[in-house]
Amino acid sequence: MKLVVVESPAKAKTIEKYLGGGHRVLASYGHVRDLPPKDGSVDPEHDFDMLWQISPDRSKQLKIITDEAKKADALILATDPDREGEAISWHVQEVLRQRKALPKNVQRVTFNAITNAAVTEAMRNPRELDEDLIDAYRARRALDYLVGFTLSPILWRKLPGAKSAGRVQSVALRLIVDREREIEIFKSQEYWQVSATFEADGQPFTARLVQLDGKKLDRLSIGSKDEADAAKAAVEAGRFTVASVETKPFAKNPPPPFTTSTLQQEAARKLGFSASHTMRVAQSLYEDGLITYMRTDGVDMAEEAISAARKAIANRYDSGFVPDKPRRYTSKAKNAQEAHEAIRPTDFSRSHAGSGDHARLYELVYNRALASQMASARLERTTVELTDGVGRAILRATGQVVLFPGFMTLYDEGRDDPQDEEGARMPSLRNGDAPAKTGVEATQHFTQPPPRYSEASLVKRLEELGIGRPSTYASILQTLKDREYVRVEKARFIPEESGRLVTAFLERFFERYVSYDYTAELEEELDDVSGGRLNWQKLLDEFWRDFRPKAGEVMDQKPSEVTAALDEFLAPWLYPPRPDGSDPRICPACGNGRLSLRGGKFGAFVACSNYPECRYTQKFGQGGEQSSEGPQDLGNGIELKSGRFGPYLERDGKRASIPKDVPVADVDAETAERLLSLPREIGPHPETGKTIKASIGRYGPYLEHDGKYARLNSTAEVFETGMNAAVAKLADAASGGGRRQGASREPIAVLGAHPSSGLEIKVMSGRYGPYVTDGTTHATLPKSADPKSVTLEQAVEWIDAKAAKGPSTKGTKKPARKKKG
Repeated sequence: MKLVVVESPAKAKTIEKYLGGGHRVLASYGHVRDLPPKDGSVDPEHDFDMLWQISPDRSKQLKIITDEAKKADALILATDPDREGEAISWHVQEVLRQRKALPKNVQRVTFNAITNAAVTEAMRNPRELDEDLIDAYRARRALDYLVGFTLSPILWRKLPGAKSAGRVQSVALRLIVDREREIEIFKSQEYWQVSATFEADGQPFTARLVQLDGKKLDRLSIGSKDEADAAKAAVEAGRFTVASVETKPFAKNPPPPFTTSTLQQEAARKLGFSASHTMRVAQSLYEDGLITYMRTDGVDMAEEAISAARKAIANRYDSGFVPDKPRRYTSKAKNAQEAHEAIRPTDFSRSHAGSGDHARLYELVYNRALASQMASARLERTTVELTDGVGRAILRATGQVVLFPGFMTLYDEGRDDPQDEEGARMPSLRNGDAPAKTGVEATQHFTQPPPRYSEASLVKRLEELGIGRPSTYASILQTLKDREYVRVEKARFIPEESGRLVTAFLERFFERYVSYDYTAELEEELDDVSGGRLNWQKLLDEFWRDFRPKAGEVMDQKPSEVTAALDEFLAPWLYPPRPDGSDPRICPACGNGRLSLRGGKFGAFVACSNYPECRYTQKFGQGGEQSSEGPQDLGNGIELKSGRFGPYLERDGKRASIPKDVPVADVDAETAERLLSLPREIGPHPETGKTIKASIGRYGPYLEHDGKYARLNSTAEVFETGMNAAVAKLADAASGGGRRQGASREPIAVLGAHPSSGLEIKVMSGRYGPYVTDGTTHATLPKSADPKSVTLEQAVEWIDAKAAKGPSTKGTKKPARKKKG
């Protein structure tokens, strides 16, 4: 008998279908060992020896694997084809060796897709474990441990309220904080644009003023209403004719198939998925044999896949959509390894699969992969210049026409920050034509700060800098949220005060270790370990030789010295200039004390030097708040105004209030469009067929269906709530559950199917705390358990134990005793 070990039960179930008799397939449920969370788990004094400990929730499964291994003739390690997969196989092998249960014949097999052909081919070509990948795993794990367990105690002692720091997460946090600083120091500048509308052959078009009185105009040339009115008058007075027509054909090529990074970016833009949710769904699609391995930075497809894609294109479209030669792609990402194929469907004859989020993500993967082998789109860009004859004013109109859609018929890549569209159609014009002028308009605008990072744009930036790897992006972002260093509003990251303080501390005292270049260089060195070009212990020794003394130096400083250094470092943000020009450090309460940063039990704050005589304090970062006066132009005709009942949006007479949980400073054109578009139709109720709507009313966000309502917890839910959640919330409200504080029918996590019953197991939040359920049996989580970290194996164990006990009699009243006599 051959024992095959994989990571997950779903993968085991799929593979077992392809292997003949004589094979036993078991899941390890991920990593089976880890470094104990205590000092000494990595020993720099003895070649960075690492003390591994079996994870408590894996002991039961490891016993099953050990028992089967003792009876097996061969062990086949078939975990995922990357560094983490190699490490899981290595851990399983080491545990079995220590328990003297390791078969003599040990083989390692990998496959990029869980299909019959791929699995069968892999079984015919086994190899040994890749020691270089295992060394790279050990180096990365040791680095993260050494940084975390060295920095965190320093933070706890020197920076009250701080939680912890991580090697890569801290750099990602710095990106978010740096962007916030850019936004805060940004000075909005007023500018005006003058444009005229024309009509030729019944087709309207718009031209913008680009030159006036011999001076070329850029975006900021007209800076006031008076200047705009003068320019507008000049255009109104002019009689314009076409001076030149320039037509340029151009081609637009399809994007390559998905990598891990681009999949997370597009799923965030088009489906609204978080990076972690995208990876969970993609993992499920991979384990079901529907897509290839989803942790990759490769952008090309295998030859047989390219052939299948071209055949599918030919079957769906005419021959013009199939390019003469297959397309080949190379990655532009920094430090790309391209060790695996891009993410693609395993079968191009299957354009749809699954349901819900699985179907939506599969369709995205399918369309992108198929489009990558389609013909380029052919377009034509037209630029027309019009002059008033006397040379005083020149107007320019641009437009583009799609001559042949090519791949755009199927797929068009999303953008994080869409620019002005250039797709306006232009009438046919020739030199000397005099189109009819139908109007002239001068519009006010304001320059906008750079946008905050979304999950998509942050992943893209990390990839551009060479920070992190495909398997780490989702966990990096999730860690920042879990530590509450950032919050997410309208799908954008905003640093919390604790996140800003930790970033300032690391920049001030550990600048090298949160620098973008150094972190990217370290990633390159880890890649060198993976490729066998660098010894992992040498990498760690060079890092530790510099990092340890620096940590000791900071640890020796007094907390007051650290606070004083941070006060100086953060001064421009904590004490912004005052409108009256007075010293921003002077206490506004007593008038002569100086403000400075202090550390307290509950975190940092700003206080007066005259304490206790003067007890003035302000929250950390309070001085950084900014306000704006007058209407603010958000673009697309939308203005942000302040009224009797607070800030609101207005366009063409339609108004929308800014919800209380949406900071006014965060309202951009995208947010404004969404608020003005309310109510949002979610779809027809599956039972009544009547439309469910989400909107914001006098008492906050809500759902409405057939005259009945259910409250929502936040503005974000108005735009994110799907059909399943909406139906559950309406049902909960109808039964009175909506009045219970904290009650929710949305699962904290979906863990998978129960191995015996096949019922789906979820982690839920209940009235008396979190619990796991398979729909029939509910089991309360132990107090020590983290609801977000519960594994399928733990949930099965708790549910089975609860079911074995039978129905609970707790709370059942005993019959009253009859009184004697």
